[in-house]
Formats: sequence, C-alpha cells, structure tokens
Amino acid sequence: MKTLRLPIFLILLLYILRCGENSDTVVGSRDHSLAIEKSTMPTILADGVSSIPITAFVVDDSGRAALNMKVTFSTTAGTIGESALTDDYGLVTVQLTSVASVTDLEAVVTATVVDPAFSLAKSKVYSVAISTPGFEKSTASLNKSSIGKNTDTITVKFLGLTLTAALKDSVLPADGLTQTSLTASVVETSSRKPVAGSQLVFTSLISKVDAGVATNTQGKAVVPVTAAETVGVDTLYVRLGNVLSTAVTIEYVQPTLKLSVSNQAILADGKSQTEVIAAVLTHKNTPVVGANVEFTTSDGRIQGSGVTDSFGNATVVLVAGETPNPVVKVIASFLSVKDSVLVAFVDAGASMMTISTDKQELLRDGVDAAQMVLTFNGENPADYANRLVHLHADFGVVPDSVITDGQGMAVVPFVADVGTEDVVATIRATFGVAESSVQVSLIGLDVRVHVTQDSLPADGISQTNVRVSLRRSGSKVPISGYRVEFGVSAGIIEQSGVTDEEGVVEKNYSSGTIPGEAALYVYVGKLAVEKRLVLYQNYPSNIVLSTENSYIWVKETGEIEQTNLTAQLLGATGDPVSDPYKVTFTIIQGPDGGEQLITPQGFASQSVTVGSVNGLATARLLSGTKAGAVLVRTDIVDFPQVAAQSSRIVIRSGPPYMWISPSDPNNVIQRGTIIVPPDKHNVAFTNPTLEIPVTVYFSDKYNNPVEQGTAVYFTTTGGFISSDASTDALGRASVILQNVNPFPVLYSNDPNQYTATNFPNPNGGGSDMLTIEIPDFEGGRITNSLGTTSDNDGVATVVAITNGKNQFGEDIKVWAMGHVVFSVGIHTFHVWADRTTIGPGEVATIYIELWDMNGNPVAAGSQLTVSADAGELTATDLMPLPDRYGFGSTFFSTQLVNKLDPAQDDPKTATVEIELTSPNGDRYAALNINLTI
Repeated sequence: MKTLRLPIFLILLLYILRCGENSDTVVGSRDHSLAIEKSTMPTILADGVSSIPITAFVVDDSGRAALNMKVTFSTTAGTIGESALTDDYGLVTVQLTSVASVTDLEAVVTATVVDPAFSLAKSKVYSVAISTPGFEKSTASLNKSSIGKNTDTITVKFLGLTLTAALKDSVLPADGLTQTSLTASVVETSSRKPVAGSQLVFTSLISKVDAGVATNTQGKAVVPVTAAETVGVDTLYVRLGNVLSTAVTIEYVQPTLKLSVSNQAILADGKSQTEVIAAVLTHKNTPVVGANVEFTTSDGRIQGSGVTDSFGNATVVLVAGETPNPVVKVIASFLSVKDSVLVAFVDAGASMMTISTDKQELLRDGVDAAQMVLTFNGENPADYANRLVHLHADFGVVPDSVITDGQGMAVVPFVADVGTEDVVATIRATFGVAESSVQVSLIGLDVRVHVTQDSLPADGISQTNVRVSLRRSGSKVPISGYRVEFGVSAGIIEQSGVTDEEGVVEKNYSSGTIPGEAALYVYVGKLAVEKRLVLYQNYPSNIVLSTENSYIWVKETGEIEQTNLTAQLLGATGDPVSDPYKVTFTIIQGPDGGEQLITPQGFASQSVTVGSVNGLATARLLSGTKAGAVLVRTDIVDFPQVAAQSSRIVIRSGPPYMWISPSDPNNVIQRGTIIVPPDKHNVAFTNPTLEIPVTVYFSDKYNNPVEQGTAVYFTTTGGFISSDASTDALGRASVILQNVNPFPVLYSNDPNQYTATNFPNPNGGGSDMLTIEIPDFEGGRITNSLGTTSDNDGVATVVAITNGKNQFGEDIKVWAMGHVVFSVGIHTFHVWADRTTIGPGEVATIYIELWDMNGNPVAAGSQLTVSADAGELTATDLMPLPDRYGFGSTFFSTQLVNKLDPAQDDPKTATVEIELTSPNGDRYAALNINLTI
C-alpha cells in the first residue's frame, strides 16, 4: 500500500471531522513524530465513570501520516487505554476515565510513539500539536526545532464532587406502609455548582427504595422510601459511579396495637354481636392507615375486613356462638404486634352477676360510705377475672367502672351525696347484657345553727355561744356522736366537736379585731351551713392603701422613679379617724434591686413609720436597679391587728427577654406577641393594596412591658413592611404591612427571599432555620411549592426582632411572629346537597367548599349568601363578621327545611342559589331540591 502524504492543515481537518471515532489499523511509514491533543485545560467529572477522548497523531520526517504505528499511553490519574495503532490518517484515539474524588485532581497524560522497526534512532521525526474536540485548537508548525520528539503530554482536570444525602424522617414505624423521602445532592466541590444528570444508585438492606434516579437541574435526586416491616436500623446507600458513595441510617420502631370491644358480654344465641376494634398507631401516636389486621377468636366467628381506616382503626364484628362460654379470647395481630381481649357468651336466662352492700342506710353528708361487693355466679368464677363492669347510681357517688379480681369479684365504695331530704339510691352494675342492682337508703340531714349574739365588738375578746342541732330530716331523730367541724373568716372558734345524745354540740366564738362581717361555717361532713356575724369597732379598724402610680421606672431612665403611697385610716363607721396614729409602711415583696421607702422627712429604709393627719399617712416608694412587682404593707403601731396591703406597683423595666434552649435555638419560650386585627388576617393579594396594621408586644424577664423607645425591626416572608419601629409605654410597636410582592411561598428559587422554610434563626449563627408552622386550611387538597400537600403557600409570616437577653443574661435577638394570608384567585367553589328530595319537616343540608389557588380561605370582606324560593333556610349569610373573621373558613353549610302543609300546599321545587362576592372573585351556583307533601 502506498503511504499517504497530506498537508498538515488537511490532517487537522480530518482529525476534527473524525474526533471520537475508533481508529483503523493500517501499514505505517518509516519515520514518525507524535503529538497529543492540547487545550486550555480540559475537564471531566471526578465520578469514576466520566471519560474524555485522548487523540494523538503521528507523522514522519517528510510530513506524511504515520500509518500503523503503535502509540502507548499513560496517565498520572484515572485510567486510559495502554496502546493503539494509528489509522490511515496517522490518528489514534483512546478514552481517559476519571477517578472518584471529592477534591479536584489533575491528570497528566503521556503518549509515546513506538517504531516496530526500531527506526526512531535512524530517522528524524517531527513533533506535531493537534487539538482536542470541544477545546481551543492549536496547530504547531513542523519545523527543524521539533525534530526528534516522539512523546507529548496533556493535562486533564478531574472536577471533584461532593455527594450528600438526607432523610426527611430518620425514624419510621415498622409497618411496611409509612413513607418518607431520601434526598441526595451532587455538587462540584470547588465551585458548589449543582451537577445535573448524574445517575445515582440507591440500595438498602430492608427498606423499599427506588434503585436509580438521575439528579435534576439543581443537582438533587429525591426518591421515596417505604418503611420495612421489621424493627431495627437500616442503612440506605447512595452511590455515584463506581466508587463515590454516602450512607444514612433510618430506624424502624414497633407500632402499637390496642384491641377493644364495644360489649364484653353478649348472648350465646348464635347471632348476637359486638364490635371488635383494633387501633394501630405509630410511635408518634398517629394512625397507621391501610394496615391489614388479622383477627382470630377461640369461639364464635369474625365478620368483616381488617384494614385500618383514616383513624388507624380496623373494625370487625364478633358473632356469638350458641353455647355459653365465659372465656372467649379474641386476638388481633399486625405483623409482629398482637393484642387480645376477653368476651363472655352468656346464657340469657342465667343470673350471672349479683351486687350487695354492707350497709342499708347512710347519712347524706357526702362522707358516709358503704362497700359494694360484686360477684359473678358461674361454675368457675375465675373465668370472669379482669372483666370491666360498669356502675351507676342515681344518688350518691360510685366509680364509673371496676375490673374484677382473679376470682371474678370486685369491691367498690359507695359514698353518700349531700342533701337534706331522705331518698333511696339504686346502684346498678352492668356487664354486657347482664345487670344487677341494690338499694341503699340515704338519710337527709337537718342542721340548725343558733348564736346567742350575732353582733359583737371587734376587740378580739368578746364571745358568743354557738349551738348546733343535728337531726334526721324525715324522722327528726337526733344524730348523736357525730363530729361537727367549725370555721370562721375572722375571730376564733374551736375546730370541732361531737354531738351529744340530743344531737347537739356547743362552742364559744371569740370576735375578730377587724370590723365588718365574719362568716361562721358549720360543716357536717361535706354539708356546710353559714352564719353571718357583725363585728363593729370605734377606733381604727381598717386601712385603705392607695398609690399615686401603678408603675414606675428603674433608676437612671429619665422616667418617673417614685410614687406616693397614701394610707387612709377608717373607723367602724367607715369614716376616716381624726386622731393621730403611728403608721408603719413596709416593703414585703420586691425584686431586691435597692428599692426603698422614704418619709416626708427624708428617712429611707425598707420600713418607715410616719404619723397620720386627719386619717391620712403618706410615704414614697423609690425604685432600684431591678424591675419587678412591689407590695407594701401598712400597719397601725398601736393596733397591730389592723393592716392593709398595696396593689402591685410595677418597677419598669428590663430589656426584652426570651428563654432559649441551650441545645436547640429553635426551642424558645417567647415574651413577644404579634397582633393583627381580625379583619386583616386574610387579605386579597394586591386587590386592593391595603395598609395592614401589625403590632408587637414585648416584655422583660419579669413580664413587664419593655421600656418605651425600644427599637424593633420587622420583616416578612410576603409583601413589604415598614422595617423599624419603637415601643411605647405599654411595650408595643406598630408598623404597616402591604399585600404586594414578593408573594409568600414555602419554596423560592430566589435564595435571598425569606420563606417559611428559609428563614434564618436570628440566634442560630446563620445556619439554623426557624421552624415556622403554616396552616393547611383545606386539608391537604392543594399541592404547594415544596411538592407536598400539608402547609399552604400564600401565608405571609411577619417577624418582629429586637435586642434583648436570655435566661443567662446573654445578649440575644428576641423575636415574635404572626401570620397574614394573601389570598388569590378562587380555585374551588363546590356546592352540593346531601338530599335532592325532602318531605314535610325534613331538611337537606347544603355544603360549600371554597378556597383559593393555594388552598386558603377567601379574603375578609367576602360575602357568601344563600337564598331559596321555597322552603326555609336555617342560615343565609355564611361568612363570619369582620370582627370575627380571622383567617376565614373553607367549609360552609346551611339547611333547607320543607315547611309545606300537606293539607294546603302543593309539591314544589325549591331553587337554592349560592352567591359569592369577594375580592378573590365572584361565583354563583344553584341547586334544585324537590319539596314533597
């Protein structure tokens, strides 16, 4: 074959056209030169799979393409074909495959031409530079200085990759049903640029997970994970290429199963039934839906399906056998979880249960008690062990239920109620169809209280006789030996006494020292009788203590730091006393911040004494350095029994305060509250643009409003809001929110937009996000921007932030949040009735589902009216009033009543019209309901 001789530009043209093709083997020339592709720096992903073609070409010293020449290749990183022969154009191409690496690597590839005839030492060869497809080309001239070079090199950059994976939930119930999601992300390590189209492989030991998914334009791949049916910890692996991988663990915990029956005893007639309910719940006590529960019974038969409903309940029916059986065991099982319950098949003619009492009569004092003994009458009473028996009494008190012991017995107390009339109490015990009862007579009490004097001086010395007579109400027979208790609101009386044979007990009462009324209480068990006594006094008997200001400020605030205290001394008649008395003011409670009392003479202390003038005595309270509540007590020196206590005097105020968990900055106890008017909780988005007042309240550690002028910063996840405000004297700051863009969403492509899932915790260092709960008004019927159906888009979260302190006195950001709905166009306006034909007096219920495109209620100011041309509607205006609107509602209903008189009226068809007018849009619907006679 004749050797081709081609100009260098033609060789390069052929190389460009043929780049990436496999070379054919041809007979080569004598002398050879070599070059590999050149570029600014070719790159491939360092995933162990990606590759790039490496092409070299060889020419002899006359510029001809070197045919069938062996070229060997080597690389400092990755893998490459070891050698190949040049084709008709002197070209040879091999693939360079990357290694898996987290960091960037550079691979230096070397190509060397090998002359099979060992002619390289005899001939001069030229080195030639060629281009790699996709990169800048360079064409080195063939000249004398390049003669003799039989090798060439090129550097390829492997772009390091970072593979991460995270589970939405790390703990699931081992029910084989519950799902969560696994999100894997691939980015270039250096640039953090997402890598799209990477094929990821997901594997696990026991979980159910999709095998392979490619990353999306954000470099993420999300796969569902279905829970295993066994308890334990599983490892989920994510692999990229042949080497790069990561893993996460998920724990499967045992679900719970609780079995119950609606009736523990049914007739053994082959047809009586009781419902058997198995409740299957997750470890979080939420229902497991769709679980297949298996039921078995030792007698009778099970009817129905065992699949749990939306409440996690699987309900079947146990049908009784025809033979009495006191111990029928019903077992429910779901996977490895089981529970059982006992049911009795009883003979309808048998008296299987009795109840008796150890006392036939009790006093109606709320204390006297008897023991009720419950017994099952079977051949083997132990068959009725651990059975639930229900109890009821028409008078008195008995437990609602009791569980029998190992011998089928139970002892329960029956306590008399309180009353003055004789009654007969019936105590009933029921066990399924079995019932037994017993009666106890309850004796009413006749209690009479007599005092010798009902008006006494308030001197602490005067006495009167108190005589209590206790008899049975019906027979008037005295009740002897009964302990009667006494109590008084003022004064002194012996605590108790026992009635004599005549049912009488007597005690002496000593008056109190405060004029006014004293309440004397006589307690017969829990039956209380009250007697009022008048205590009078002519010397100072009362103090009215008032304060000039209910709050002052801590020192050095520039605000009021003191308040006047005035003690008014009143006599028995209620008028101020004119004689001078020494009055002591004492701080009995305070924040211990150096607060003091000062007299008009200037003496400062925790307790001061001043003289009264015309019944008035004054002192001043000076604040200290701590905020808190202060209580001041006043006493008259010569009458220590006369005292008064001030109302709370608040010393304001420390910095804004919030408790933060040391381990979780999202776990806080707030002292801030955001308020939005009820008619502005839901506004139409920009229709019209509104000024929505938003007010925040902040308090300090002692629950006082923060100081006036405290700066507060506001921001929002939707609309825009005036950002800065200052608190007033009540600790509140107000701004205006406007219902304009940005529209509030749960996820935004703009990383700079605050959302409910992208709101940095002010105290989290920029990495922690606040946990913001967003309402789901329509119940999971609309898919949100996160791709889920739980929380709704369109709910703006308003956050107010100020500087404050935590429980350790450290500087923090104190924050509070609230929500405002930005509702948009109507998505659902669904109207239906549960009946289309109703007779006289019957009703048809009209239901309305109404929400916007995000599943939120329509805006405040909407009207939803219902009218009918026949019949009568129970409600015609279904929207809440503005002062009660709040977020609004998505579900409404009213009823149409057939008011036709069959004796006078003819049948009619009522047209029910439902009309919505709202900032979100207007809707109309009509229903026809037949009214028959």
